[in-house]
Amino acid sequence: MEKLKALKTLKSLEPGKNEKVIGKCPVCGKEIAIKRARKRFVGCTNYPNCRFSVPLPQKGTIYITSRTCEKHGVRILKIRGSKWAFCPICNYENLSEGIQA
Repeated sequence: MEKLKALKTLKSLEPGKNEKVIGKCPVCGKEIAIKRARKRFVGCTNYPNCRFSVPLPQKGTIYITSRTCEKHGVRILKIRGSKWAFCPICNYENLSEGIQA
């Protein structure tokens, strides 16, 4: 079951395919989703009117968990093979401030 879910998520992350919505944009209030252009990232579905985006790890299969970040209200993500799960917005804020999660 997990493999099938991961395969669907992976296929949906191909350029031009459906996006995986994980929450609301902190800038404009529209939805943010996992996207893929040349690299994987979380971006606002209201692009180009809203340019909010945060990078995601480029290796590993991304799983969207059922848990939600208390601070930002977005779904927690998990990378296959990794023991940690993270909020993409909190993770980016910590990295830009030099704090390792």
